[in-house]
Amino acid sequence: MRGIRIDHFLPLFFVVPLLILFPLFQRSLNLERFSLWVTTAVLLTVIVCSLAGGFIHRKKRPFKRTASMIARDLSIFVPLALIYENIGVFEADFFLDQLIIDFNHLLFSFQPSELFTINASVAITDFMALAYLAYFPVSFGYGFYLYNHKDTRAFRAYILPLLLTHYIAFIFFVFFPIVGPKYFLQESVPGALRGGLIAPFNYALFESYRSNVTDCFPSMHTATMVHVAIAVYFHKRKHFPFMAVMTVLTMAACMYLWYHYLIDIVAGFALAVGSWWYISKLEPSVKGDGPK
Repeated sequence: MRGIRIDHFLPLFFVVPLLILFPLFQRSLNLERFSLWVTTAVLLTVIVCSLAGGFIHRKKRPFKRTASMIARDLSIFVPLALIYENIGVFEADFFLDQLIIDFNHLLFSFQPSELFTINASVAITDFMALAYLAYFPVSFGYGFYLYNHKDTRAFRAYILPLLLTHYIAFIFFVFFPIVGPKYFLQESVPGALRGGLIAPFNYALFESYRSNVTDCFPSMHTATMVHVAIAVYFHKRKHFPFMAVMTVLTMAACMYLWYHYLIDIVAGFALAVGSWWYISKLEPSVKGDGPK
């Protein structure tokens, strides 16, 4: 994947301040989970792309050349993982959830999450948990697909706005700490949200990889799925109906499972669209040549 510029330059605006702030706050970098993320990303890329065929699967390509290509292209994710795993040390001792709750009552006189769970049941909860879990293979699987088939233009349309959105979201995670209704309103969570088989697995998985308790506003599940839907619309339009459905289901799952407030969903959607619009102005090629 040649011509990567913004993706490598953008992280400097966030990594450099992070490295400066850590000594000031007398903190040390959490490299264990960071190393786990990077190792997992490399292994998944090699395994998935090898099984699916494509450039990694070609036997004539020297191993060193393939390894250097993967290292170069995946390096754009290294600062992302480093920052996410370490911004938790700057978390505030207070949360702004009550501000969001009061704002919801001002607009609707009720909490939207409560409306989603009026008819909550174990079956619906497991279905929503499955939709929430599908976010991972659907969103990142599309990136694997583009990378493996060396669709450079579509890959950049997928990755550049996604990177920008994450870096902007990290700022909100630190300075606008929101934990979400599932944690702030624990006593009000309906019993049916415990689910049956799938929901408990989803909760356990979510808690295991969640490094920051304030990664709620904006909703990155929403933002990521919207990013993928936009990229699919411009580059693989025949798959857009599927992506549109999956995006709506993910947004609904975030609300139904009480992970996010409505404003988190709206903010994630707006941030995704705004980031894509900004990147498309810098690099018009991300819009592609039309539907395929």
